[in-house]
Amino acid sequence: MFTIFKEEKVITTGILVFLGLSILVRLLLAGFYHTMIKETDNMATTNNRLLKQCKVKFANCYQLNGGVSNIPVFVDKFLNRLAFGHLSFDAWYHLSGQCMLFSIVLHARLFAVLVNGN
Repeated sequence: MFTIFKEEKVITTGILVFLGLSILVRLLLAGFYHTMIKETDNMATTNNRLLKQCKVKFANCYQLNGGVSNIPVFVDKFLNRLAFGHLSFDAWYHLSGQCMLFSIVLHARLFAVLVNGN
């Protein structure tokens, strides 16, 4: 059964690369969000550039509008606009899911080779 992995090296490499890429992106996003959550414990003395930016934006919006009526929506909008490179964090999350799906498709192809011998 495991000899098929040695015979079909291209498909096996593709499975491992896309699966590893998917896991790596998910871990990086989780680590980033974890550090942001940990930094929010003391917003007054935070060193996180993004949290400082959120704090300034909130203060400006508060002064312009005389208050912020829906704070969770304000924070969600701010987090949804965060980006790494040209892709938002949400796009990175979806790209990770697509890599996972593609590794499953390659695995199905490897199984078809095993069953049919094609």
